[in-house]
This record gives sequence, C-alpha cells and structure tokens, in this order.
Amino acid sequence: MRQYLERADPGLCSRTQLWIHGLIVFAHPRSSVDGKYSPVPALSPEGAVTAIVHAVPRRLLSRAEQERIVDLMAAAQPSNELEGYTRGLRNVGGSRSAATES
Repeated sequence: MRQYLERADPGLCSRTQLWIHGLIVFAHPRSSVDGKYSPVPALSPEGAVTAIVHAVPRRLLSRAEQERIVDLMAAAQPSNELEGYTRGLRNVGGSRSAATES
C-alpha cells in the first residue's frame, strides 16, 4: 500500500510521511484462524471495525489528505464496485485519519 501511494502521489507522501498499520480480516462467518504468531492482527470484520475506530493516529491527516488517499485507493480498484463503499469511508471517524504518519 505504501509503495502504491508513494508512486501515485509522491507529494502527498512526502508531506504526510504516511504510517500504515496493517491487519488481516477474515470476512467469512465460519472462518477461524490462530493468529497468535502473526506479525499483524488477524481479526473478524467486527474486530477490524473496533480496531479502526479506536486507533489513535500519530498525526491527524487533514480532510483533504484523507479524501486524496480514499480517491487513490478507489482508483486502484479494477472496477467501480467499491465506489459507494469508498464514498462512505470519507465519513468514518469524522476528522480521524485513515492513515497516519510515523
């Protein structure tokens, strides 16, 4: 993700020094995983929502920076299937960031 964002908008990345926190989400209701040795959290969809909502960013991104990142991620999709979803992301967490800097 970091490499894509750096290629897609180097100026944004140099201004914000994006910090990306990864996690794995198993969306199927019958999926299970033993993630105790995983270097990234393995969560249910509900656990992912909780983790994102309660994340404390190292630096808040401006609304414009957040929207630019959402637009870049939407542009990377092979189709517009996620258009409504990415539009909804702009409203998640108010002024909280989807990505933060280190």
